[in-house]
Amino acid sequence: MTKEIKKSVEEIDLREKAEAQHKKSAPVKAAKLSEADIQKLIHELEVQKIELEMQKEQLQTAEENSRESSDKFTAFYDFAPAGYFSLDSKGTIYGMNLLGAAMLGKGRAALVNSNFKLYVTTDTRKEFADFLEAAFAANTKQVCEVSLKTSEGITIWVQLEGIVSKEEKKCLLVAIDIKRRKQAEEALRESEVHFQTLADTGQALIWTAGTDKKCNYFNKPWLAFTGRRLEQELGDGWAEGVHQDDFHRCIDIYVGAFDRREKFSMDYRIRHFSGEYRWIQDDGTPRYNSKNEFIGYIGHCLDISERKTAEEALRESEISLRELNATKDKFFSIIAHDLRSPFNSIMGFSSLLASQIKEKDYKSVEKFGEIIQGSSKRAMDLLTNLLEWSRSQTGRMEYKPEYVELVSLINEASELLNDFAQQKSVSIKKDLPHNAPVLADKAMVSTILRNLISNAIKYSNSGDEVLISAEQKQNEIVICVSDKGVGINKNDIENLFRIDKSYSTPGTQNEKGTGLGLILCKEFVEKHGGKIWVESEAGKGSTFCFTIPSI
Repeated sequence: MTKEIKKSVEEIDLREKAEAQHKKSAPVKAAKLSEADIQKLIHELEVQKIELEMQKEQLQTAEENSRESSDKFTAFYDFAPAGYFSLDSKGTIYGMNLLGAAMLGKGRAALVNSNFKLYVTTDTRKEFADFLEAAFAANTKQVCEVSLKTSEGITIWVQLEGIVSKEEKKCLLVAIDIKRRKQAEEALRESEVHFQTLADTGQALIWTAGTDKKCNYFNKPWLAFTGRRLEQELGDGWAEGVHQDDFHRCIDIYVGAFDRREKFSMDYRIRHFSGEYRWIQDDGTPRYNSKNEFIGYIGHCLDISERKTAEEALRESEISLRELNATKDKFFSIIAHDLRSPFNSIMGFSSLLASQIKEKDYKSVEKFGEIIQGSSKRAMDLLTNLLEWSRSQTGRMEYKPEYVELVSLINEASELLNDFAQQKSVSIKKDLPHNAPVLADKAMVSTILRNLISNAIKYSNSGDEVLISAEQKQNEIVICVSDKGVGINKNDIENLFRIDKSYSTPGTQNEKGTGLGLILCKEFVEKHGGKIWVESEAGKGSTFCFTIPSI
């Protein structure tokens, strides 16, 4: 059919439709339509036809888009990286995607109308029941973790997220496979168990602390060492066991290391379960997580009490060796100079004395005799001190305490030195109790008194007074010997009782000494469990005091 014929046919068809439409809508007895009315109706019908064709095209496009969208949704739904399920309140499955079916190990057709609970393992079934009940009760998103056992017997862990549709009264359930996370968590737990096993079976004392500087873990050896419970040590509790002399130094190092995030090592004493304090070496190392974020410290401690004891013994040995060397030097000094000097004087003046007697020149005999006597006495005193000192140093002088009357010992010592005092016009006064019984070594106390009284006379000026006093104080007696002589400089006082420091000054009449007497006094006083000290000022005299335990 040609285009012109087709057009004529369509126009006749439209005309017939227009007339039919007019007859249908006009009154029964209406007049015949005019050509203009027919053309108008034809135009209206053409417009309606075009609109219908457009609507048909739009409907076809919408159907195609709907099919495409449905296909996309189905593809997304089926191949999403999570399992999707539609459940009712009892757990009955109404639908699922491919991955959801794969999680349960069956085809979709076989799973529809079965119960989801059947695939939840018994140990997590209660969690799932609570989760489903909460989802339908609250109409809000709920989350839980359960393990599923597939038809093939494989167990997988999933995280369930569910929300209920109010219109359909169904729960849309999203199941996410968390196998890797669970494996990581299990590996972490195993690592922690492994670490704790190593920490608890070793000898090291181990602790950890968080970024708040509070300790959050102590291993079993630490708790066994301190004898305290874990809750007592956590936080800052551990610091209660640190020795008070080490506490502030220890805390300063600990806090400073946290602030700088650097390794530290410190030694301190901490209370042992026995009640004694023992030394430990604490090495702290900063800890970081997988993201390189600072998360605190781990400490590794060892009991170094034996090492400290050995170090202390070594120090004492070094001190003892220095003292022995000083003793040796002192001994040879006395032999070479102090002891030789009076014998030289004795030999020289005795030779002069013999020569003058031979020549019958008796003028200086008395003078030379007095010099010889004085030198002999000095040599004898020196030999006596030297002998007692050497016996003390070699351990041959035994400490033999007995009940003695201290006042009697003081009187005896002062009587022996009366001649020396009278020669210098020095008077000896006493301020003593009626009696003072003590448990002491008589020979040692006599040596102490003799040396102190002799020194007081030696350093007194003519006409001075030496005072000897004794006073009872609680469980001890304090004995003091005071003079008003030359005194001692403050810088020299600390050297008086030290063997490694030579200190000796001539008396007011040029009497010579060795400094050995005071050292001997100190050793003998300490054997009695007492102490000795001096109070002195240059030009104003000295007071030497010592204590002896009383009965």
